[in-house]
Amino acid sequence: MPIDDVVLRQAGPADAPALAALIAGLSGYFLAEPDGAGAEGFLASLSVDALAACVADVRQDYWLAWHGETLVGAAALRDGCHVHHLFVAEACQRQGIAGRLWRTLLGRTSALVLTVNASLCAAPVYAHWRFVAMSAPQQRMGVAYVPMRWLRTA
Repeated sequence: MPIDDVVLRQAGPADAPALAALIAGLSGYFLAEPDGAGAEGFLASLSVDALAACVADVRQDYWLAWHGETLVGAAALRDGCHVHHLFVAEACQRQGIAGRLWRTLLGRTSALVLTVNASLCAAPVYAHWRFVAMSAPQQRMGVAYVPMRWLRTA
């Protein structure tokens, strides 16, 4: 799919069903256990209702990438300094969508330091964007991740 055919726009609560479906399809990338054992609380935060509340939260700057009627990516910056979500549909990865979402978030904040809890498979993408791991991989609430930090340079 040509990246030019992807439209970015801010998310609204009505987008929650599509957002929940997108994230559910990617859960294998961030769960510590394939069956989701131990991640019940985290997975509950990805329900349609929880995501609708998340998108409506004034602390979140939530953006979606659409290809026609299909949601192909999503990203959120919480409190202007923490990449809360960044997901791209598996079939659409490696096509520049994550980069467009990242640049959108980055352009909307003046924070000097940004953080993310990157999934193990996404950590190399964040490293490409100059994020640095702050520790070894960790597990919490059934999710495996690498805490990372990005510093704005002049």
